[in-house]
Order: sequence, then C-alpha cells, then structure tokens
Amino acid sequence: MMFHQRFDRHGQWRRDLALRLRLLDEWLGERELLEPAVQERLAELQAQLRSDKVMVAFVAEFSRGKSELINAIFFAGYGRRIMPASAGRTTMCPTELGYDPEIAPCLRLLPIETRLQPQALMEWRMAPEQWTRVDLDVNDAEQLSLALAKVAETRHVSIDEARALGFWHDDAPEDNPLPDAAGRVEVPRWRHALINVAHPLLRQGLVVLDTPGLNAVGAEPELTVNLIPQAQAAVFILGADTGVTKSDLAIWREHLATQTDGEAARLVVLNKIDALWDGLSTPEQVRAQIERQRESVAGMLGVQQDQVLAVSAQKGLLAKVTGDDALLTRSQLPQLEEALAHKLLARRQQILRAATHAGVSKVREEVWRLLDVRRRDLLEQRQELEGLRGKNLAVIRQMRLRIDSERSEFDAAAPRVLAMRSIHMKLLQDIDAVLGTAALKEDLIELRSALRQSGIKFGVRKAYAATFARLHEAVDRVQTLQQEILAMLTAAFQRLNAEFGFSLQLPLAPDLARAHAELEAVEHSHVQYLRTYP
Repeated sequence: MMFHQRFDRHGQWRRDLALRLRLLDEWLGERELLEPAVQERLAELQAQLRSDKVMVAFVAEFSRGKSELINAIFFAGYGRRIMPASAGRTTMCPTELGYDPEIAPCLRLLPIETRLQPQALMEWRMAPEQWTRVDLDVNDAEQLSLALAKVAETRHVSIDEARALGFWHDDAPEDNPLPDAAGRVEVPRWRHALINVAHPLLRQGLVVLDTPGLNAVGAEPELTVNLIPQAQAAVFILGADTGVTKSDLAIWREHLATQTDGEAARLVVLNKIDALWDGLSTPEQVRAQIERQRESVAGMLGVQQDQVLAVSAQKGLLAKVTGDDALLTRSQLPQLEEALAHKLLARRQQILRAATHAGVSKVREEVWRLLDVRRRDLLEQRQELEGLRGKNLAVIRQMRLRIDSERSEFDAAAPRVLAMRSIHMKLLQDIDAVLGTAALKEDLIELRSALRQSGIKFGVRKAYAATFARLHEAVDRVQTLQQEILAMLTAAFQRLNAEFGFSLQLPLAPDLARAHAELEAVEHSHVQYLRTYP
C-alpha cells in the first residue's frame, strides 16, 4: 500500500474518531450532563484531532537526491518534478510544505538578510509583510514548478558577509564553501520558505520539512533545536554509491542521533541505487552489494539494519509518471513508503489514541461525579417527600425555617469562599510573575544581551548555563507555589464538602517534572553546538 493510501486511511481514522467525540458531546448535552469542564475537554480533544499535524523531515547533505525523493513520494501525480532537483547543490533554503485553508496557495520566502537581526524565525512568521510572496496555480504544473524553483536561488557575498550570515566558520575551514575567482561565497538568497498548497496529503495534516546540507542546517538554530526534533519522522538520505561520508556523519551525530525520542521513526535511505545497476553485474550481485552497503551504514550510524532502506528516487519518480510497475518495483520506492507509513502513522495513532483515551477517561469521571450528585440529591428529596406524608402545617413550617437557616449559613460562608478565591488568585499571580510570558522574555532578553557582548564567545557556555539554571529554579519555585495552592484547595474543598454536601474535586495539577525534562532537552540541544567554546 502506497504512502498516500496509508495516509488517507489515517485521515479517515482521525475523522471517525472526531465524529465519535462529537456524538458523545451531543449525547451528553441532550441528557444535561455536559458541564462546562466536560464540554471544554471534549472540544480540546476534537480540536486536537482536526488540527493534528504530522511532520516528516528530510535531512541530507547536498547531492543526495533529497528533493527528488520528495518529488517521487508526494508529487508524482503532477507527472513531472515539482520541487527543484538537479545535479549539484540545489535546495540550500529550508523549506516547509503544508496547507493552511485560510491562505491562498502561495510560496513565501524570507530573505537571508534577516539572519543579521536578532529576531527568531518564529517571530518572523508573525511578520508576513517581511516575506516575499509568490502566488501559485496548483492546477498548472509548469507554473508551480517554475515558482518553486525560486527556493534554490542563491547570491554571492563577501567572506565577511558570509561569516555574519553563518555560512563561514574560521574554526572549521574544511566545512566552508569554496570562494569564486573574485573571493566571493555562494549563499542561499532565502533564509526559509513556506509552501502552502492544497495537496491531498497536506490537506490532511501532513507537513514536509525539506532541509539543506550541513552548513545551512547548522547556521539555522531553530532547525536543529525546534523543527527537526518535533518532526514525527526523520528521513536521513545518503548516496548508495558513496555510503556515509564525513559530512553525512556530522549531520547524523549533531542533528539526528541526539534525538532519542521517537527513535523508531528515524529512517536512513540509501538513494541512487540505480548507479549500481550495470551490465557487468548480475541482479544477484547488485542486491548483494546493496545489502553490504545497508549493513555497513547501519553499523556506522548505530541503527538496526531494517531502518536502512535502499531506493532509487529518480527511477521511482519515472516509474510513477510513466506507469512502469516493473521499474517501480526495481526502484524499491514502495518499500520505503510502506516503512515510512508504518513507523510514522502507527506511532502517531498511538499518541492520539493515548491522548483521546486519557481525555475520555476524565470526561467519564466528571460525568459519574455529576450522576452521583444527582442521585444523592434525588434520594434526599425522596426521603424528605416521604417524611411529609401525613404531616401537618407546623412540621412544614419547621422545615421552611430549617431551609432558611441553612441558606443563612450558606450566605455567611460566601465571604470565606471569596477570601479563598482571592488568596488563590494571588498565588496564581505569583506563579505568572515567575513563569509567565513576561518573565520568560526577560530571561531570554538577558541571554541575548549577554551573547551580543564583545568577547562573549569565551563565556558563551556560561551564559547558557546561567539562563537554564534560572529557568530550572523558576520551575522549582512554581512547584512550591503549586503545592501551596493544592494544600489550600484540599482543605477548603473538604470543608465545603462536609458542611454543604458538595462533591468538589481537585483539578489535575500540571506536570512540572515534564517541564524540567523538556528544559533539559532544550538545553542539551543548544549546548551540544557549543563544544568548541570554553
């Protein structure tokens, strides 16, 4: 089964699950069991299923056939190449392909000069006027291909400008691009590209991240510490004729091998196996040579051999365009698509199932709590009604007096509830002051200021360490405040439940241990690129 067919099934599974949640929402509403907390939880689950994104990152050094592989898997239906793919260095600009129904089909390009400014890539996303926009005609393959060719545009700059842009490193001269006769260096014209098209797979939530070679990946921190790590699958592409080169190994060790989460979704592709097809070798000899390459690559990268697949993207694309089933089988592209679909979508469904199961379990607890309250109230009312049988007006008058007395007691308790709420809000404000957006921005502004000081390269690791130490301390302080809030609410809820027969339950506390773990992961992602600094 092809990748797009498996992804269609995944999309249908998500829609079916979202429909069941909506029917549950309606069923509870019809029976007046849809309290605000329950409704909010169900709405969050439905929104998660509707907006769920599945990102696949294609990572490779240049000339490994990465863009051709993307064409073969996702765009063969156009009958031609859509992403620019040619010999030599093509895509030097990180490119995201996705779909946003609120934006017309277009290509948006962020100029490379924005690297000279302090704003992060995420901040530039919020400034659409700074991007160059090219409208796309998704029904015209020729126009679409010509427009997307802009992604591969480059410009030549001086070595000083290349150094400022992050493409020239004095401490690693072997990784620097070769200057031309005029002493100028080729760099990408664009820092980042966003392609918005209504491709069937993209409409269902697939996001394709096309990353450039080692120099460009290392020059864009947000790729290494944000976009690539958050991808549900990473496809690392090598040349079948070259195996693992020094630059390939650097990309793997620095940007992929460090990501332990979702290891099963890391696939290694030996591309261009058609280079091994020759008239002097039998098919058995070619297969044996490919198997030796797979075994060697798996050993060098430290992965299982079944995570290394051999394909010919060019022959696979040609086979799909011409309808040549025999060539498609020989290209081994279907095996890659099957592995990608199985590892990626199975893992994604597992995550969504777990989230949905946890959410529905909470909804069930809330509904059972509400039913218990109603059952208890009905029982009390029944007992009171049965006690009224044969009673005279004096007894009824006495019951009314008791009700008035209980109401007075409840009204007298209202100031205590308001006082508790006031204390609760004060503690929440204290938390926001420690770990709110403003506080976090202040820490990051302080780090940015430290990094921009002259000579900071001699203390850059200390600057990062101090920042992350402050963030960990802030999480610890919030954990202390959280415990105070929970202790206060526990005592208050127990008192209210005992005095007035309520069934108030404590809300689920945020998992701050997870926050510590995520901070450590981010810190590790940053610090691993600072080994050369003291």
